[in-house]
Amino acid sequence: MTAACGFAQNFGQLFLARVGVGIGEAGGSPPAHSIVSDIFPAAQRATALSIYSLGVYGGILVGTVGGAYLVQYFDWRTAFIVVGLPGLILAFIVRFVIKEPPRGMAESRRDIAPPGFFKVMRILASRKSFKHLSFACALHAFVTYGMGNFMPLFLGRIHDMPILDIGLYYGLIAGIGGLAGTFFGGWYSDRKSNQHGDMRWYIWIPFISTVAAIPLALITFIVMPDGYSAAFFYLLPVFFGGFYLAPCIAATHFLVGIRMRAMASAILLFVLNLIGLGLGPMVTGFVSDWLTPTFGNDALRYAMSLTVLVNIWCALHYYWATKTIREDIALAAD
Repeated sequence: MTAACGFAQNFGQLFLARVGVGIGEAGGSPPAHSIVSDIFPAAQRATALSIYSLGVYGGILVGTVGGAYLVQYFDWRTAFIVVGLPGLILAFIVRFVIKEPPRGMAESRRDIAPPGFFKVMRILASRKSFKHLSFACALHAFVTYGMGNFMPLFLGRIHDMPILDIGLYYGLIAGIGGLAGTFFGGWYSDRKSNQHGDMRWYIWIPFISTVAAIPLALITFIVMPDGYSAAFFYLLPVFFGGFYLAPCIAATHFLVGIRMRAMASAILLFVLNLIGLGLGPMVTGFVSDWLTPTFGNDALRYAMSLTVLVNIWCALHYYWATKTIREDIALAAD
């Protein structure tokens, strides 16, 4: 469907192709999360999920840097086609090479009949920690998407960086920082949880990284004197911003039975994307437009800074989730 965007002849066709991309992406991750949790034991689960999640920032790295060059020297249609066609090859590899593992292969929990959607919803609704965890993830994504979607515009509008340099530097920084942060967040949460025998570390790691990202992002947007220093310093908030995903997915899987993991991931990602991707860029853009009559081009700088402060609200929900996460995990169905 990504390649189909390159063949679109009008807005309606491009819109439908992008809808297809969204459907494909949404349908892939929840079952993949479940398969990873089946294969890897609890002590290694967040690390394994972090490796799977590297694809998000790997795609940013390849797509942004490669896409910038393709658009610069060819056109936007070529960029969509070149980036999208390898997905067909990967689809065949997944279909014929990757085998379906037994549910709960890496643990001794008893397999049961798959529950219905509403049963999984009732179970998750009864877990107080999941309510806070899912909303914290959504707010985390709100900040991540609000910053990330406008960072290229920030570099161009505020610092007059050329478009090719924006694609290169932003792609490298966001990709490398996100890759490193995503892996480290999963690995370190496993390490601390195993070291202390305390499952709350799967929440404490996102909590700490969320707080740490606030001053680093503000320095990026307000203090850095030029686009190149801002782009390089942006590595730090992106690094810490990537910590949350793998430990939060792992924590969600600990809260439910082995036949509920894909649905639990789907619900978590639905909340995350509805608020994070749905509102983060929109609210940031709205605030920037609202501030423009007063601050001119600097309005974007201040709008992105205000978006980052949502991390304070996010951190509170992570903290509240730590209060009941151990008790809720103990209630998880066999």
